[in-house]
Amino acid sequence: LTHELQYPAMALVVSGGHTELVHMESEGKFKLIGRTRDDAVGEAYDKVARALGCPYPGGPHVDRMASEAEDVVPLPRVWLEAGSYDFSLSGLKSAVLNVLNQAKMRGETLEPSAVARGFQEAVVEVLVEKAVRA
Repeated sequence: LTHELQYPAMALVVSGGHTELVHMESEGKFKLIGRTRDDAVGEAYDKVARALGCPYPGGPHVDRMASEAEDVVPLPRVWLEAGSYDFSLSGLKSAVLNVLNQAKMRGETLEPSAVARGFQEAVVEVLVEKAVRA
C-alpha cells in the first residue's frame, strides 16, 4: 500500500476461486455483503477462454482479445434480484457457449475477439456497478 487505509472501505475480491464484495468497517472487522452464487469470475474467464480456443489460464487471453476487438457480440448482464450484491456468472458463460454453438449451426464464424469483448464488458459492468452501489 502507498498510504494507510481509510475506514470504512469496500473491497472487491476477484480471482479464479472467489468473487466477493467485502465491507471493511475497521481493521480486522469485515462483513461479506456479496459473493458468487456459482462460478467465480476467474473460473468463468477460463471456461470462456477454452470455448474460444485459448490455453489455460484463460484470463489474460480473453483480456487481450477483448482489447483488440473492433466489434462486440452483445451478451446479457446478470443482475440477480433487486438490492443483491451477489454475483452469478454461469448464465453469462452459458450465453457465450450458446452464441458460439448457434453460429456454428448456421455455418457462421464469429470473431473470437468480439465474443471476448462482449463477455468482458458484461462481467466488468456488473462488477463495477455493484461495487459502486455498495
